[in-house]
This record gives sequence, C-alpha cells and structure tokens, in this order.
Amino acid sequence: MADYRLTVREWPQSERPREKLAQYGADALSTVELLAIILRTGTAREDVVSLAQRLLVDHGGIAGLADCTMTELAAEHGLGLAKGAQLKAALELVLQRRLCKTAVFSGKSRPMSRLCWPSAPVIAAIRVSRSSTKAALRSYWKNPSL
Repeated sequence: MADYRLTVREWPQSERPREKLAQYGADALSTVELLAIILRTGTAREDVVSLAQRLLVDHGGIAGLADCTMTELAAEHGLGLAKGAQLKAALELVLQRRLCKTAVFSGKSRPMSRLCWPSAPVIAAIRVSRSSTKAALRSYWKNPSL
C-alpha cells in the first residue's frame, strides 16, 4: 500500500499558497508556492506544491522552465497540454511585463507604456530572441522592480 499524502486542501489554511497570497501578498510566497498557484492541481501521487518543486528542480529554476517548449512542458508528468499552455503563457507574461517596463531603443532606455498595448508581443519578438529569453528572465528575477 502506498503512503498517504495530504492534499493541499487538507493543509492548515494558513499554509495553503492561495490563502497565503490573499493574506500576505505575493512577496511572502516562494517561487514554488507561486508556481503551485498557477498550476492549481497536482496528481494522485503528487500534490501541486511537490509538482511545482519538482519542475523547478528538474529544469534549473524558473528560467529553465521558460526555455521549455510547449511540447516539453506538456510531456511532463502532471502537466499535460492544458497546464503546459497555462504555464508557458504565465512565463511569457512575465517576460512581456519586463519588456513593457523598459525597452532599449538606439542604446537609450525609455518607458514603453504607450507601446505595450497591443504591440508588446511584436516588440518582444523583435527585441528578444529565444536565445536571450533565459537571460531576460534571470535579470527580471534578480530585480523585479524594473
């Protein structure tokens, strides 16, 4: 018989990621907890927090996850196509947020607020190649206030 594992619903309310987010704000949560909120559910063998932790460890953190293709994410145990798409979209939003706050034009940085709607994806595609996505996300995670 397999060992019984508590589901997140069975945890004390003060320990659940969504409730912690509501009570204390995003700054009080770890990357694992934030990712668990995005993923929403785990599997029969793995609660959502364990799933989030495994994904981060297996891929070398959030930047490694961002470099995964939709096919790679969908192939992960516990994700599938829907959660893979959800995760890929969330990671792309982080990158777009970073790009919308500051863009480099002719070596000068300037706010892009006028340009972010609806053209941010176009600018993101022009300004950030897939090879530099990891560097852009690492930079963001080191200094999210930018």
